[in-house]
Amino acid sequence: MAEEALCEWLHREGYRQGDWLAPERDLAAALGVSRGTLRKALQRLSERGEIVRRPGSGTYLATSDLRPGVQRRGVRAVGLTGVVVCRSAPLRAVAIELRRCSISASDEGEWGFPARTEAVTIFRTLASGGEPVAVVFDVVRSDVALPTDDELLAALRGGAMLGEVLCRARVAVSAVATKVRPRLIGAREPVGRMLCVAGATAGLEVDEVLYTRRGQRLAVSREVFVPTGLEVRVTRAIDRRGAGR
Repeated sequence: MAEEALCEWLHREGYRQGDWLAPERDLAAALGVSRGTLRKALQRLSERGEIVRRPGSGTYLATSDLRPGVQRRGVRAVGLTGVVVCRSAPLRAVAIELRRCSISASDEGEWGFPARTEAVTIFRTLASGGEPVAVVFDVVRSDVALPTDDELLAALRGGAMLGEVLCRARVAVSAVATKVRPRLIGAREPVGRMLCVAGATAGLEVDEVLYTRRGQRLAVSREVFVPTGLEVRVTRAIDRRGAGR
């Protein structure tokens, strides 16, 4: 059932009592369900007292005791977490560009920030073993307390992702919504040229949205990977507490 899948996801992601839940569209994408199905699941959890829905504020976790799953031989089976990792050398930025600008009306829907929001945009190409393997585009609200430009660029050139940089800078990131989907990369499109693909190439697109505890978007990252030099590992976390009972 959708509500059990939602409980598993919240438990796996480490949500605690009082934490704000990401918007419905991001939760639905994370679970791979429609927004209608998600709304029904949220309604059931609300009726059970496991979440609190506050108009104008958002949805909050009312309890940390979310331990759904199928009990088999004393082992609780929980969900899957996909991780993209580099196969050989660490990722390094081989090209990077940082700008300050206002979000245009045409980009409002793309990045989820209101038009005219002042932002820092970062565009970079990542390489592994000298070969380009990813293109990353970040948008960060300008009022976020980022490191100095030199410190930020140094961290990103070393292969750090934006979320890591924000955490190191002690920016209060309360939730991260991640969406992974296949992406066909064309040789003539800008991303394809940056990644030096010879023809249509199957890739992987990863979108991440970082939120404050009050549900405000801090930053958005979009990463487009090609298979070269990368592998996708899927790990299963098993909660063995209570095994044998």
